[in-house]
Amino acid sequence: MVVKKVEPAKKIAKSLIFEDEGIELFNDDNLLEESKANSVTEASDEEDIESLLVDTETAQDSSDELLEEVSDAPEADTSEDSSNTKLNWRSFSLQYVSTKDDDSSSYNSFGFSYTPTFKLSKSFYIRGEFGVHKFSIAETAFTSSESFLVTSYLLHLDYVFSNGFYLTGGYGKQGWGSDRLGNLSFTKLNYGAGYRFKKKFVKIIDRAFLTLASLSSSDSTVSAAEMQLGVGFSF
Repeated sequence: MVVKKVEPAKKIAKSLIFEDEGIELFNDDNLLEESKANSVTEASDEEDIESLLVDTETAQDSSDELLEEVSDAPEADTSEDSSNTKLNWRSFSLQYVSTKDDDSSSYNSFGFSYTPTFKLSKSFYIRGEFGVHKFSIAETAFTSSESFLVTSYLLHLDYVFSNGFYLTGGYGKQGWGSDRLGNLSFTKLNYGAGYRFKKKFVKIIDRAFLTLASLSSSDSTVSAAEMQLGVGFSF
C-alpha cells in the first residue's frame, strides 16, 4: 500500500498565491500594450481632427473672400437705356415744336411722338417716329386764322459717340390737315444732335435732343422750317 505525501496546507496556499500573482502580472502587461495602442490611435485621431479643422478654416476663409469679391463687384445697371436691347418698342418722345412758314406765320406748341428704336450696333441706331403736334395760321386781311393737326412719319439714323452724345439725320413725310390750305403733304428732312443718358434720368428719360427740319412740297408753293427741343423716354 502506497501512501501519498501530503503537502502542507501552508505550502499549497503559497503556491496558489504565486500563480494568481503571475496571472495578474500577465494581465497587467496586456493592459499596458492595449493602452499604448489606444494612445497611438487617439493621437492619430487628434491629428486627423486638427487637419480637418485647418481645412475647414481654409475653406471658410476662401468662401468669405469670394463673398467679399461678389459684394464689391459693381451691380448691373438695370436702368440704362435700351443699349442692351436690340429692339425697344416702348420708346416715346415729348417735344417743344416751333414752326414757321413762308408767310412768316409761326406757332409754338408741344408734340408727342412714338419712337420705336432698333440697335444696329454699339454706335448705330435706327429710330422710327410717328408724331403729332398742333399748328396755327394767323389771320390775314383776307382769311381767318386756323389751327390744325400736323402728323409726321420719319425714319432716323443715329450715330452715338462713346460719351453719349449723338448725331441724327432723318427723312420722311409730314401732313397738314388744313382746310384753308388744303391737305398738304411735305417732304421732311431732319437733322440734329442729342445726348443718350447712360443711366435713365428720373427712371424713364433716356435722351435729350435738338433737331431742325426743312419742309418742302412739289405740289405747293408753301414751305416751312421746324425746330424741336425735347426728351425721349422709355419703359
